[in-house]
Order: sequence, then C-alpha cells, then structure tokens
Amino acid sequence: MSDTFQLILIDPKYLKLDANSANLAKLNFQAKYKQTAFLVEQNLLYVGTELAEIRTTDTFYKLDYYELGAAAGIAIGKLKLEHLIIAQPRLSQTLSNSNLLGLQLGISQALWKFEKYLKPNNDKQLIIQLSSDLQANFGQVYQNKLEALNSGIITAREIIEETPENFNPATAPEIVRSELQGLPNIEITVWDKKTLIEKGLNAIVAVGRASVNQPNLTYVVLNRQNVEESQRTDKVMEFGIVGDEELVLVNQIMTVVFDPSCNRYALWQKLDGSYDLLTQEHFNPATFGTLAASSVIEQTGFLDLGQTYHLGSRIINWENQVKTTSTAFLIKLNSLARKPVVETPDTNLIWLTAAEVGEVLSSGIDQVIVEVLKRGVSRAIALKFDSLADSKVFDKKFINRVALVGKGLTYDTGGLDIKVGGNMKTMKCDMGGGATMLGTVKALAEIGNLGNTEVHWITAWVENSTGSDSYRSDDIVTTLSGQTVEIFNTDAEGRLTLADALTLATTLEPTAIVEASTLTGMSIQANSDYYTALFGNDESLSSSILKSFIKNGERVIDNGMSQILVENVRGEISDLINTSKGNRKAGHITAALFLDHFVNQHRFRNDKLEIKHPFHYPYVHLDIAGTAFNASQNPLKHNGSTGHNIRSLVDWVLALV
Repeated sequence: MSDTFQLILIDPKYLKLDANSANLAKLNFQAKYKQTAFLVEQNLLYVGTELAEIRTTDTFYKLDYYELGAAAGIAIGKLKLEHLIIAQPRLSQTLSNSNLLGLQLGISQALWKFEKYLKPNNDKQLIIQLSSDLQANFGQVYQNKLEALNSGIITAREIIEETPENFNPATAPEIVRSELQGLPNIEITVWDKKTLIEKGLNAIVAVGRASVNQPNLTYVVLNRQNVEESQRTDKVMEFGIVGDEELVLVNQIMTVVFDPSCNRYALWQKLDGSYDLLTQEHFNPATFGTLAASSVIEQTGFLDLGQTYHLGSRIINWENQVKTTSTAFLIKLNSLARKPVVETPDTNLIWLTAAEVGEVLSSGIDQVIVEVLKRGVSRAIALKFDSLADSKVFDKKFINRVALVGKGLTYDTGGLDIKVGGNMKTMKCDMGGGATMLGTVKALAEIGNLGNTEVHWITAWVENSTGSDSYRSDDIVTTLSGQTVEIFNTDAEGRLTLADALTLATTLEPTAIVEASTLTGMSIQANSDYYTALFGNDESLSSSILKSFIKNGERVIDNGMSQILVENVRGEISDLINTSKGNRKAGHITAALFLDHFVNQHRFRNDKLEIKHPFHYPYVHLDIAGTAFNASQNPLKHNGSTGHNIRSLVDWVLALV
C-alpha cells in the first residue's frame, strides 16, 4: 500500500459511471451522505454525498462539506495515512473554494486528538493537498483562512481539554499571551484580583475568592483603530425606501429629531400623518452643524413616548428615547437619481451602496453624506440637506467595534452548593466560552485585513471552589453595574462573572456584544448537545449571527428572550436573583434574561462608570453548554472538545469588514 491516497467525493449519478463501480458495489458503497469506502489496492478513498430526500423544515439538513471532511478524517484515522490528495470530485454541482476549505478543515479537525498525557507515538501528521486543478483555483487567501481557522479551533480545543491543574486562573493569562504573542495588531491587558476589587468587579471576585488560584480578567483588543473618540461615530444615519428598483427618495419629507437631554438625533419619515423611524443616531450635536432657517419647513409636535412606529416590515419601540423637551424639524431632501439595486435578503428595504452613490450623484451638490455600515448587509446613505450651514458634518470615521465576551470558569465545583452524583466530572470545560473566544480572536488575527472593525475580547478566569471564604447562598452581591444580585445557588456562578464582564463591555460603546458560555444544563435538555442555543435582544444582530451559523453548518437554535419570564429573575430584597423563582423551567431562557440586564445601561446604578448617555446595547448570548464539549454528539465523533461555534463567529466578524 502506498502512503499516498486520493480522496474522491462522488454522488450516485457518477458512481454508475466510475471505473471502480464494481469494486465499490462489493463494499456495498452507494454514495450515501458521509458513507466512506477504501479501495486499498488503488489507493482511493471514496466519500458519498447523496442526502436522502425528505420533507423537513430543518435548515441544517443539507450537504455540508465540513461534515464530509470529518467523515473522511474518521476513516483516514483508522488507516493512519500520511499523504492525502483531494481529487476533482465527481459531483453534479461545482465545488466552490468555500466548500474545499470546509472539506479540508473537517479532515484536519477529525484527525486531531488530545494526546499530551499519553505515551508519545511516532505517527506522522497527515499531509493534505489539493489536486493541481483544484489548487490552481483555491488561492492563497483561502489557504491562509484555512490555516488560521484550523489554528484557532485547535487552540480552543486544546485548552478546553487541558486539566484544571494546568489551566486555571493562575496560568490562563500567560497561556493566552503565548497563543497570541507575535500576531499583528494585538493588545493584551490583564487585571489581577486587586485591580478587579479596585474597579468594582465584585461578582467576579465573589465567585473566585475561595480558590487558591485568584480570579483575574483578560482583555484583548484586535485591530484597534487610532481614532480619537471625538472623531468617531459608531452609528450612521441611513435611510431606505419600500418600493421597486426604479424609485428613489424624491423630495421626501424627513424629520430630524434632536433630544438635548441625551445628545441624540433620529431621522424619521412622515407618511400619512404618522412617523416611521428610519434611524437613531448617536454623536456630539456640536458637530452636527446649524440648520439654516430655510431648511425648516415646519416644526412638529412631540413624538409619543412608548409608541410603536413602523419601518417597512420592522416594528420599533422608541422606549423613552425622545423626551418631552425634544424639538423636531422637517427637512426636505433633494431629488436623487439612481440605477437599480439589489434588495437585501432580510428586509424589504432597498439601500444605496457606496459604489452606486458615487456613480449616480450629480455634480454640484453642496453636501453629501456617504457612509457604509455593514451589519450582515451593506448599507449606505446619500443625503443632501438644503442650505446646511456646515459642509463638513460627517467627517468622522466609522468604527465597527465588536465586543466578544466568554465565560472563563476554569473549574466549577458548584461552590458550597456542591455538585453531586458525578456531575463535577468534565467541569474543566466550563471555560469553553473563553476558549471559544480565544480561538476566534486568534483565527481573526491570523486572517487579518479587518479594515475598520475592532474586536474586543473580555474573559474573567475564575475557579468556583469551596472553602471558608466561599460566597454563600443568601449573600447579596453588588455588581459592577451597581445592580444587586441575591445568591440563591452558588452553582449558578457563571452568570455572575458574566454580569461584570458584560457591564465592562458596554463601557467600550460597541456596535454589538456577543457572548458565549457553557451556562445551563437546561439548554442541553431543550436543544440537545448538537445545538448551540442563541438568545438575542436585537433582531438584526440575531439574524446576522444565525445566518453565519447556517452558512457554516454549525447547528444553532434561536430560543428568543421571552419577556414574560423576566420577572422570574427579579428579586424581592435585591434587583435580581442568580437563579429563577419557583422552578427550573426554561432555565436557559431566564439565564439569558438575567444577562440582558447587564447590557442595558438604563438599569445601571454605578455613578463611577460615568455613563453620560445610557444605551441598551444589541446583544447575543450563545449558550454552548452542549456544543463546546460532549460525548461524540458532533460531526467529528470526538468525545470531548469540538471547536463548534468558532467558524461561525469568525465568519460573522469578517462579514462586518
């Protein structure tokens, strides 16, 4: 047997025509999805691709090349091959570069094993190559992305598998440094226990204070943009229309609402006597310029607080953002012409792109505002105000500031409410959220080219131990946000550490906050080990992340944040409780609702944070209790860490660039 094998993806149509069809028939190979067959004498490995046709609403029931690669990797591992060439597939459809990337990544991840504490073996690492015709089209960009993803995922999986003796709060910061050291545009800051106390991150300190390994926090910034805050805008005015491709905003009557109490503007459109919210803008009003008298067509009445306004198919509640002291002006937009544009997939709004704006705007327009905002889809604006005094209104730089937060419980005994019945075993994986975000940041750093997107990662490394200094049920902890939490169970510790970490994330004024944690067993009961549970407070953000998971074939279920359950986490002698009143029903949802309190600055009560303009930040919570670490309930059939979620998170961030 030669050391070099060829891998051939094949479907039943081509199986009948294959020169080896008779030999494959003897092996009962029918080219079914993920079915594998070795023809050892010919040095060939066949992998089937045919999915059975069934009636289903399962979004993830589809041909997935990462899963095909994993199936191939499992088969290869049994023969211990040294060299594999991926040949031109025999399929009815074309194999894209993204498919090829997923295929190779699946093979590599299926072959990975955590063998640090086993007797060393002399097995050579498999070399994977593409055939010359496939390699010619694959390109260096995809090759770099493949290597970066493989590196980031393996880093996360290794750390999750590591023993709590060797990965704990005392060792975590240096391990993070060693993984990220030398990568471009990386800044690493570590807050020790003393600093955590000084800055008021009391919930993190409370959970970790009984451990000999003192709690700390790692804060990593990737691709920081060197722009003064006074020169930055993280929300951009945008507008859209509902209609066909030939129409554009022609003499539309728009409303700019200014609220001096919170320095906010909003752009509204008046239709049939009602107002449609088009955008909410945050920036210093001093830079907005003065509206000339000729721009003011009429002064409107005040908008009703709590009223629901409609934007196309979306419904938005203004939620007290416009106060009774607000003034409103109607501004007339000049006519714009444009050529047809593509309708965005998630809304019936049609947006001008930056390229189209450049092509269609006529010369001689005094003031044009063009910004591109990417949150899953490209959006641009082209505005001209009549007689706007300041022609340099929007000369600020747009920064996409993403905050990633990961739970970092390096070991969870349950505290004084100690885990029993063998439930403490595998609790080394309770830092899976932090490891996932480390792997994501490492992959993004190696991929590079993040443009104007900053990535901020925050994880508190904590060990929930027992001892004379343990925090107790009945304690009330004052979190960094100023909100108080009564402890009902010391084994619900992860949400406490995340409360402080999320609060800290809001002080960065991010575009969005995405957090991952192995948080609840209820998530596994409700969704199984195969699915990550997604909870979001913002439809647009949730939708964009769901799309990345679907695109990458990483199973996820949107569980929603059902507000009918929010009272279950509200306290009687404190603002909140760290479990749920009454029973454990829907514990994964109530945990998410608890966390949402710490991205809503309107609820904060800590004056030291000096929050001038409170904001409820777009936030997604990913409960990865089932997917980060499980007993072979994953495409890799691996008993342990999986790397699930990293491909989708990387893809989501890159879509913002």
